Amino acid sequence: MKIITRDQRLVQRAYWMVSHRWLAIFTLAAFTWLGKNIFDVDMRENILYLLAISLIIVNLLSLWLLEIVTNKKDIDQGGDLLTREIHHILMWFFILFAMVHIYLVFYHDYIERNGVTSSMIGGWKFQEEGKEEREMELDK
Repeated sequence: MKIITRDQRLVQRAYWMVSHRWLAIFTLAAFTWLGKNIFDVDMRENILYLLAISLIIVNLLSLWLLEIVTNKKDIDQGGDLLTREIHHILMWFFILFAMVHIYLVFYHDYIERNGVTSSMIGGWKFQEEGKEEREMELDK
């Protein structure tokens, strides 16, 4: 009986997840193509294809990071230090992304004056008086 360490089990599970993500990407692309071309479903297929491409990129990056992290023969190419650095860089990326995203959401709400973000926070959506009438006249 072969003894498997905790780290080896985690790496096996990570490879399993990445291998099954390929199946999800293929299924997404296949169903998008079938729905648009065969069943003539009205959908935004470009967004779904873009999602599939972004998942391919994430999957390739995941495989690359798994190879780097699990390669412990050379200290410069893997190990705990590289894992910590990757996590540190990704953490700051997500923190900065969240800060910019929140700022832009509020800025958009202020510039557009349609109250979408304000309605999420306050529960009320404000609209200019007569805006609906003007939009109905423009539609005619």
